[in-house]
Amino acid sequence: MRATRKFLALALLTTTLQPALAGTVTLDFEDAAERGQLSEQFKDLGLHFTGNAWGVNSQLNGCGSGLSFDKPGSCGALILGNPADRETGELREFTISVDSGFIDMVSFTYGQRAAGGLSISVFGSRDGTGQPLALLSNLLEPGCDQPNVRFCGWEDDAIEFQGTAYSITFSGFDKRVMLDDLSFTTRDATNPNPLPEPASMALALGALGALGWTRRRASR
Repeated sequence: MRATRKFLALALLTTTLQPALAGTVTLDFEDAAERGQLSEQFKDLGLHFTGNAWGVNSQLNGCGSGLSFDKPGSCGALILGNPADRETGELREFTISVDSGFIDMVSFTYGQRAAGGLSISVFGSRDGTGQPLALLSNLLEPGCDQPNVRFCGWEDDAIEFQGTAYSITFSGFDKRVMLDDLSFTTRDATNPNPLPEPASMALALGALGALGWTRRRASR
């Protein structure tokens, strides 16, 4: 009887403590030079990019070759628009869709040239669709006073919302916005009662059956 109780306790503990399948996701784009236009490079994290998001490398601070942006402690970042083309002055955007959904807020660091027009929208469905959950616009323009450097003033910011979001869209004017250190928490990481896996459920049900059989024997 005592052994059966131990087995039951172990089974229920296994069911209760199934680990969350996700957590905090942070994109620092340090290998951005090899990524080019972002699309499915982060699919292993459950992330999908669509639109004008390009990974770029800095040519400053011993980082190698690339664009003239200066961000302390970083060589890689994301730029809104194809860095190989001439600046067009047109509005660009890109969207990140998250398979598992994300909650509470998205934090980020941004650099913005004059009239960058950066704005951020959070949506309840993938691909920038569904119910709008939050909008952040008219962000400050950090500016840059270093000669021959396009981006050098950086700001930390975040957009907060309620509910579960599945996509976030960044928009601004062509090659006037850069982003780095995008961070958010996926939904499953804070689920207080995650659904148990089938194997764990079977183990728990088997333990309950064994407990009932033992009780029937004890009552005879």
